[in-house]
Amino acid sequence: MNTVFVTATDTDAGKTHVVSATIRQCLSLGLDAIALKPIACGIQHGRYADIDRLLAAQQLDHPDRINLYRFPTAAAPVHAAPNDRPVDPIRLNTWCHARAQLHAWTIIEGIGGLRVPLRHGYEVRDWIKDCKPDHIWLIVRCRVGALNHLLLTLESLKAIDRHPAFIVLNAAHKEDEAYLPMLAEGCATVAEDSKILTLGSGEAPDIRELLPGQGMGGETQA
Repeated sequence: MNTVFVTATDTDAGKTHVVSATIRQCLSLGLDAIALKPIACGIQHGRYADIDRLLAAQQLDHPDRINLYRFPTAAAPVHAAPNDRPVDPIRLNTWCHARAQLHAWTIIEGIGGLRVPLRHGYEVRDWIKDCKPDHIWLIVRCRVGALNHLLLTLESLKAIDRHPAFIVLNAAHKEDEAYLPMLAEGCATVAEDSKILTLGSGEAPDIRELLPGQGMGGETQA
């Protein structure tokens, strides 16, 4: 059993893009994996777009298979959740661990960045600390200010004694690709032992890069 927690420097950085592409590749190879989106906020056209995308990638038919909390308002969970039903950290982590027990690998997609409050006094980075994932992937949205956001995120992770296994520089839009070379250069000076991946607009990550040589479910990939 291995868990990956996917977080980001900001909202709309491309977490769902990376997770859905990764899980689709894993399942196409017959690997024992699941991707979860435990918390989702904001209905778009009557649907939760991120949940729908992950369900489609896994050929699953019901949100409850991969999601615990769904809030209609597009806001941080601390504001989106009803006052009488806030996010419960114990329930959240118990739910994640129970599903992780069923698969060789579990990919957990977070919400927003590390300091997004899930409830008063409990942020995404607290969730990561309690969840104790084996690996962290950090998605960086390529745009002006990205290096600042990256440095602040790395500091927040360091505060809980964690460091990302991978830093994924994602050009969410075609025009963002112009920032990739500069951001990759700046990232290289602060990445320490994190591996850096760069993705052009719409480009999918290769699981042979994200999971080199170790495969999933105990199988070694060529």
